[in-house]
Amino acid sequence: MNLNFINEALAKLGLMGIPLVLTSVVAVAICIERMVFFWRHRLRSRTVYQSLREPRGSTGRPTNSPLWHLLTAYREHGSLPEEKRRRCCEAVVLGWSHRARAPVRQLSVLAQVAPLLGLTGTVLGLVEAFQVLEKSEKTASPSLLAGGIWEALLTTVAGMLIAIPLIIIVRIFNSRIDRTLVAARQLFSQLEKEEAAAAAETKHECLSR
Repeated sequence: MNLNFINEALAKLGLMGIPLVLTSVVAVAICIERMVFFWRHRLRSRTVYQSLREPRGSTGRPTNSPLWHLLTAYREHGSLPEEKRRRCCEAVVLGWSHRARAPVRQLSVLAQVAPLLGLTGTVLGLVEAFQVLEKSEKTASPSLLAGGIWEALLTTVAGMLIAIPLIIIVRIFNSRIDRTLVAARQLFSQLEKEEAAAAAETKHECLSR
């Protein structure tokens, strides 16, 4: 792909060619950044659940796992009343969810904007084609009209080619976030059960004395 080909492609896309190219570049950058983010913030559920049975000072902690952040917050606020501890844990999970979703929302906006840019480019191209046809002294021929229309439709095609993969990627990222939130709720329920079991055991020991 040489520079002449890029220039020809942009020329055929018309006025909306540069915005469409910028949209695709920004979308690719956000996708790469989100893939790195989700790779670094893997759940690592097995390791987190194994750490429940290990000493708190053990090594090999998955510090980037959102489940580990939840576990750490639960342990740090273990002395608080149940409702306050729950709110602290919810704040940790919601904070991670906000950091995870914010760029995904930007991708969703780009997926909505790209077809509109393409449609705008098509309309502008059709207007230009009909203006040229009006000023032409020759009789309007189907080939002349078709040539202007298919070039105008290229921007719509480009917008759809950008939007369709973005919609799929946004769904994948949102599904990844939803799975994380479900896993966080399950972990919190497990921690609450263990806390209740430990409290019941302590109460039983006190009564037996």
